[in-house]
Amino acid sequence: MLFEVDLSTGHFASIRTDSNGDPLILIRKSPTSEPPLFALFKLNRETGDILINGITIGQGVTGCDIDNDIPVFEPLPGGESFYAAWLRGKLYVDFCIFDQNGVFIEEPYVAYDYTDEPIQQLHYLAGDTNEEGDIFLTWSEGDTLVWGYYIVLGWLDHDWVSVEDETWAVPSFTGEITPSANPFTKSVQLFIPGIENGEQLRIIDVYGRRVRELTSSEEVFLWDGMSSAGEEVPSGSYFAVLCTDTRQSVLKLIRL
Repeated sequence: MLFEVDLSTGHFASIRTDSNGDPLILIRKSPTSEPPLFALFKLNRETGDILINGITIGQGVTGCDIDNDIPVFEPLPGGESFYAAWLRGKLYVDFCIFDQNGVFIEEPYVAYDYTDEPIQQLHYLAGDTNEEGDIFLTWSEGDTLVWGYYIVLGWLDHDWVSVEDETWAVPSFTGEITPSANPFTKSVQLFIPGIENGEQLRIIDVYGRRVRELTSSEEVFLWDGMSSAGEEVPSGSYFAVLCTDTRQSVLKLIRL
């Protein structure tokens, strides 16, 4: 056997090669005395000598372990640096960049944080890069109460320091939302009988991107055609999505 490592109770390994053709292996380990971690190993492609011996790339904390799944581990253009991403506690997407010697370029940090949405559960992380080095991640976002599961896309630009955006699938349920006009021009009122004051209605575009969140008043939501950033949205199709503990509704809107 060329290479063997004690995984304790851990498993899941990903392997990639660097610009010299040497293999790097990222393994999930579960030490008995500390939270699970991802350890990086590197071998000489000709001799099998261990060049990197178990550097810790990412680790959970007590009560918020890294998820029991294969991490995303992909090379950036040129093969001289790599990124890794993993789910932690089903509420975080953690992310880091390191070079082919295991030295951090961007130390691990939380790229997406779902702690303000405690009903969410994240699953099935995957990733890829383009020629410019932009990084794309996708995962399944599950709502344990009502929403079901959605595919989310997040991406970081080639500087690797900021999350650019996120998208999710348009839900398939239907229900009663009555618009004051549809198509509409500047603004539209959305009537939902029996809705309580303070409920939230989400406006998303045809790509699933969140455009605006509205708050109900006297069974009415008013959308002035503006985004959450205070910019007027272009003409096109949008979806008004309502989801509470007891109600699920979606309406396609057309802005002229």
